[in-house]
Amino acid sequence: MLKVVGNAVELVPANNPQLSLKIEAEIIGQPPAVVPALNKFILLRILNQGYDKIKANGHGFAPVMAEGGMGQFIAMPVRINSELNTTTRPVNEKVNKMEEKKNVEVEPLDELNASVEALRMSLKQLYDVSVVLNRKVKEASFARKQKGREYVQAKRAIERIRAAV
Repeated sequence: MLKVVGNAVELVPANNPQLSLKIEAEIIGQPPAVVPALNKFILLRILNQGYDKIKANGHGFAPVMAEGGMGQFIAMPVRINSELNTTTRPVNEKVNKMEEKKNVEVEPLDELNASVEALRMSLKQLYDVSVVLNRKVKEASFARKQKGREYVQAKRAIERIRAAV
């Protein structure tokens, strides 16, 4: 997140506000009412490519434009909710009844059967992949043998030409 503090811009990570970087900057116009929050990778890209002017709108949700480096760079800020919604919704009685029905105990043999079926499907997929890989290895081996044959034929042709001269 970018914060404008006096004649400086402060970079504050949203997930760790204790880490911050203050950079002196020339502020033109009024300080923004809402601070634009840029993805850290996009901000690093802007800074690494040598852009020296960053233009942001006062309400913070319009695209940010960087100039001065290699042309213009336009990035869209991210919206960060500073207040998390901690209110809980009232729970419906029907939902509680449905959850009680879901909590029916599962038979161990049924669970074992489902696990064996999942293992069988995984093994089938592995077998299919191994068949494809085996075919590719055979094709590569055949191509290598074919190149060897072509090399031997070319070598014999060159020897015949030399012998004829």
